[in-house]
Amino acid sequence: MKCHLDGVVLLTLATTIHRLRPPPCDSSGGRKCIEANGSQLAMVYIALYTVALGAGGIKSNVAGFGSDQFDKSTPKDEKAMVYFFNRFYLCISGGSVFAVTVTVYIQDNVGRGGGIRDHRSEPMQKKKVAIPGGGGG
Repeated sequence: MKCHLDGVVLLTLATTIHRLRPPPCDSSGGRKCIEANGSQLAMVYIALYTVALGAGGIKSNVAGFGSDQFDKSTPKDEKAMVYFFNRFYLCISGGSVFAVTVTVYIQDNVGRGGGIRDHRSEPMQKKKVAIPGGGGG
């Protein structure tokens, strides 16, 4: 989870600090767009790879960790596990809808840094939900 958060912080910095991104293009067409230099590209790639590494580490394991909290031999835990997976996939789907609607709206109207900055709180919100949850065993 820490790796994912670090990557999102790096991505926020890469999109908000002026030295870490190329200057904006002139919309009148008088000035050509300046390409990102090597250090700017390196910062973005490091941030994206860090986010991918963190997301790949947590997302592939979280469903298995959730199911390990239940004992399928008892009817109560079996019912609780079904309830857990229903909530789990509802939250995953809701997060996807949020990512492609609200975040894109913020990035288009506030700026790229604003949309990415809002995701810094995502790992902390997950931690708040996961810690008190507990299992049915």
